[in-house]
This record gives sequence, C-alpha cells and structure tokens, in this order.
Amino acid sequence: MERVDLLIKNGDVVFREGTRPANIAISDGKVAAILKPGFEIDATRVVDAAGKHVLPGLVDPEGHPGHSFPLDIDLETESPAAAAAGVTTWGIQDPSPRMGKKPFVQDTRPEDVVSFHDVMDIAVKTGEENCITDFYFTPQLETDQQAEEVGEYAEKYGVTSYKFYCHAKHPEIAAKLWYVYRSGLATGFDDGVVYKTLENVAKIGPPGIVSFHPENFEIVRVFSQRLMDAGRMDMDGGARRRLEDHQRFPIPGRDDAAVDARRGNQQGADHPATAHGDDVRGSRPDFRSLPAQGVPAGRLRRGRSPG
Repeated sequence: MERVDLLIKNGDVVFREGTRPANIAISDGKVAAILKPGFEIDATRVVDAAGKHVLPGLVDPEGHPGHSFPLDIDLETESPAAAAAGVTTWGIQDPSPRMGKKPFVQDTRPEDVVSFHDVMDIAVKTGEENCITDFYFTPQLETDQQAEEVGEYAEKYGVTSYKFYCHAKHPEIAAKLWYVYRSGLATGFDDGVVYKTLENVAKIGPPGIVSFHPENFEIVRVFSQRLMDAGRMDMDGGARRRLEDHQRFPIPGRDDAAVDARRGNQQGADHPATAHGDDVRGSRPDFRSLPAQGVPAGRLRRGRSPG
C-alpha cells in the first residue's frame, strides 16, 4: 500500500456492530484502510491511540440554535461546545423565523412565519460563517405553504427532513406552559398540514423523513392544573405533569402514512419519555412494528447532506 497521510494505531475503533481493536489509515482526508491490530504501513504522521476509542464524527440530529438568541450568536458560541463533545455534524431544527433573518424578533408573531425560500439562503450563509461543525437543516413546519413547498426545498436546498412540534399545534395553549413564541413558532397547524407534509416527503423518497415531537399540551394543561391545585410544585410533581398520557398524540392518517412510508417516507417519534410515547392513536401496533411491515423507520434525520 502506498504511503498514507495518517495512521492511527492501537485504538479501540467504534464500528456500527461494536468496538474492536484496529488501525486506521487515512489519505486525503478519507479512511483509506482499516487494518488489523499491529499491522502498520508507511505514514507521514502516526498517532498512538492506545487506551482510547477511535470513532467517526458524531451526528447530533437535533439542536435548536437560534430559538432563544439570534442564530449567528448561538452558532458562534454553541458549535464549539458541540465539537468539544465529539459532534462533527449538527442537525439544526428551526422554524422559519429562527433561520437567521434580521432583526431577531424575541416573541414571534404569525406574520413572522414565512416560506423557507425566504430564509434558507440566509441560514446557510449564517452557518457557513459561524458554525465550526458541519451542519444541516430540519425545518419545523407550521403552514400549508411550507408543507406544499417541501419538494421545492428538497430540490433547491437538499433538505429532506422535517419536524413537527405537536405541542405547538395550538400556540395559545402552549404559551401557558412553554415559551412557544420565544422558540419561533406562532401560527400553529392542523392535521391537514401534517398530512400534506407526509404526502410530499413520501414523493421525495429516501432519505426523506418526518419527525414528530409527540407532546400533547392539550392533556398536559389538565394534569398541570390538578397538580398545582394540590400544591404540587416540587420536581417530582413537575415530572408527573409531563409523563404517560400527555404523549399519546395521534399521528393523522397513520394507515395512509405507512403506505407512503413503504414508498420511501420515514417517520420518527422523537425522544418520547414513556412506553406510550410512540403509540399511534393510543393503541398497538406502534412505530416499532413498522419494520415488520416493510417500512424503514430509521430515526436519523437527514437534511442538507453532511457530505
């Protein structure tokens, strides 16, 4: 084998199937060979990783820089923290008012929610100038226009992953329990917006995916009030306000969506806190049964290609 730029030897290399000792040869910034332990080749630089783990760059598929502070400031301060933790590609999930457009409006109004065509170039430029990791975008959708433009976003910007904050369907309810307007969400949405998005992402095919944060504030408000009426403002009481039934959020058109998924659309229910969090319409089978139906239910969201 020809001389390589870098040899990383004696490390425990993390593979998809597990960890095992190996040497890694790198040339032109790419892995040129994975070698058995002890097998060395000529290299310009050699790094002894004995006692350490060697792993490819980590993809963090969900971050929200720009939600509470301007996108450029958040990327400048927070992307170094991500890199320090081993993240080399950051998935940025933001609604249109939080994609870097100036001036930054702290509490979003419905008129601030626009087409992603109006903000995507700004967001990409802001990321290129301020983010020290690779990045991609997963737009948080709210409007019919955004749902109908999904195919255009994929073709023009390479964006194939989309997100719904189900607890923000009704901002007037969410605002009593969470900083919905501060996060950049303002119009709310109905099941029709979700259904249009599922249809249009299915047309994209792999790696198109729609992710749902399945929190149901319409139920949370009931349990929150009961606990507060009982004087429960402690941490355990707070946890009880956010568990079990509030994550039973119906995904509209589940049967049709599963058929669409077989044509390439993936669905993901993000970080539910309970066993019920990924129930569809409150009953089994749930998302975990989709692979058996031939549906790729992968959870890694991909938007603008990490490379």
